[in-house]
Amino acid sequence: MPASTHPSPFHRVTAASLLAACCLLRASTSANAAEAVAQAAVTADQSGEGQPRASAPGTKSAAPEPAPAKSPAKGEPQPGPGVEEITVGGSSVTDAVDQARFSESVVDVLSAKDFAVTGDSGVVDALARVTGITTVGDKYVYVRGLGERYSSTLFNGALLPSPDPVRRVVPLDLFPSTVMQQLSVQKTWAPYLPADFAGGSVQLGTREVPSKREARLSFSSAYNTNATGNTQDWYKGSGSDWTGYDGGYRDLPRAIDLLASGLAEDRKAAGLALNRSFDLERKAADPDFKLKGSWGDQWTTRAGDVGLMFGGQADNSWKHVREKRAVSSSDPYDPIFEDIDEDRTTNSILYSGLAAAEWKPREAQVLKATLFYTHNTDKRLLNEKVVGGDNDESLRYLRSEWEEQALVTSQLKGTHTISQLHDLGLDWGLTYSQATRDAPDSRFYMYEIFPDTGREVFSNDVSNERTWESLTDNAWDAFLQAQEPLKISDDI
Repeated sequence: MPASTHPSPFHRVTAASLLAACCLLRASTSANAAEAVAQAAVTADQSGEGQPRASAPGTKSAAPEPAPAKSPAKGEPQPGPGVEEITVGGSSVTDAVDQARFSESVVDVLSAKDFAVTGDSGVVDALARVTGITTVGDKYVYVRGLGERYSSTLFNGALLPSPDPVRRVVPLDLFPSTVMQQLSVQKTWAPYLPADFAGGSVQLGTREVPSKREARLSFSSAYNTNATGNTQDWYKGSGSDWTGYDGGYRDLPRAIDLLASGLAEDRKAAGLALNRSFDLERKAADPDFKLKGSWGDQWTTRAGDVGLMFGGQADNSWKHVREKRAVSSSDPYDPIFEDIDEDRTTNSILYSGLAAAEWKPREAQVLKATLFYTHNTDKRLLNEKVVGGDNDESLRYLRSEWEEQALVTSQLKGTHTISQLHDLGLDWGLTYSQATRDAPDSRFYMYEIFPDTGREVFSNDVSNERTWESLTDNAWDAFLQAQEPLKISDDI
């Protein structure tokens, strides 16, 4: 029996329902469109932006036609309704890890970003985190266990003189991390290193001129539980000791030349000309503080891009160490027992400054001038009380020291790429550095202590030693490097 072509009641009801739903949807859409047009007309009427306010009675006004939507270009994704378009950009930055990874020798690199993360204030503190580096005396570094005599220090590729009279390396506590852009520890030899490379090389790279204006200023203070606020023995000095500069108070008097005559009256006159103040005072150490800042900018001129950068740091810190030791002899026939109570107090004052100027006359041509100055002062007092010894006596040993170390470096460098000579690269530099050390009027003297009364009397036995030391070391350094790209074919 052929199937009936008439729709069933269920089909008819469904078709009718769909037709009614379409009519309702069309009516709702028309109503929404009319409401949107009316709202737009009211908005235009309130703003008065060239649209008619109202139609005259009995007249018809045509609704404004909406502006055609801008169709996206070919190949661009079609934005959906209500979706905001967001564009994200990025750039690749070569960090210290990549420099160490792609180096042709074994090298560890620390950048200014690493200093900011770890909070290291000095170069020595930052290098202590490098594998294979050992710090000694908070001044020197040992590379892979070798002494400082096997290490060298380079400042922007140039060798530096040392203010230490018994060491050829530069004390790294002179360099704050504020003015440093990069630290590299070279553990194996490379062609660009000096010929006296032995065990390791520490390369200091100063901060670069920023591409846009940049200014920073920060101040910090610290409380040292072993020193700050604690009253301890301290010796008097000049009125300018708090600045880190002696000001001539401890200079050797000219009357000291009279000692060459050998006459008793001349020796007496020379002795009276010396500063004879040996008194100590009780002083509470001030809180540590640090002030650092930098400023830099770059401009585009007719002569090329010109940039300037200035940075500096001032640091004042206190350190107090107390030790108690007992010394005994294993000889049963000559036993010696000593109880030693030692106090060491140090006030360190550091100044550093960096000025850099950069000029780029054209593409791949850079000239840079750098001036760096650093000055570190240590004011120290050693107070040691010894009870016992051969004669079972009580003695107090005192040693006061004032040491100033300074380093001034001026440098002119250039980087050039000559396209007429198959992109020949030339790097050159000329550096002059001067290192100085002044330790005026270092004193060592002793007091005898009477156990019964506790009175202390100045002792003339192997006591009252005073020394003056001064050192100036000048160094010139020049280098020239050439690099010629090797081109085998158009693709290689």
